[in-house]
Amino acid sequence: SEGLKPSGSLPEWLFEERPVWLDALLSFLEDPDVLLVRLGGSRRARGLRPAKGRLPQLQEVAVPMEQLRSWGREELQEAADQGRQVRPVAVFAADAENAADAVQVLRSMGFKRLANLHTKAFLQQLQDLPRSDNP
Repeated sequence: SEGLKPSGSLPEWLFEERPVWLDALLSFLEDPDVLLVRLGGSRRARGLRPAKGRLPQLQEVAVPMEQLRSWGREELQEAADQGRQVRPVAVFAADAENAADAVQVLRSMGFKRLANLHTKAFLQQLQDLPRSDNP
């Protein structure tokens, strides 16, 4: 592709020949219960990210980094109160290091189904992927 890659995107060669990790990640994101957690900002917000390209419509919540643990406790408590499994969570942030840290924090709290989407640029790369049924 032309021009500079956005900061936080992964090199194109990682996507060549459709690696197993990529199909596993895309399958994870197709779970209707998956919750997209966007780290950053100054307040919590909840909404829907419309279906775009390769990705389905996703429930999205914005969580300031300093509120991640309290959000996680609330999410775990809500699942327990409703007698359901904890929702799968996919995390992205302004930089990949914060996203990785958040995944570790949530894992240590008891979240089992987690995906690290690194950055908004990586999320954009996932959206732009061709469907595997169109070689």
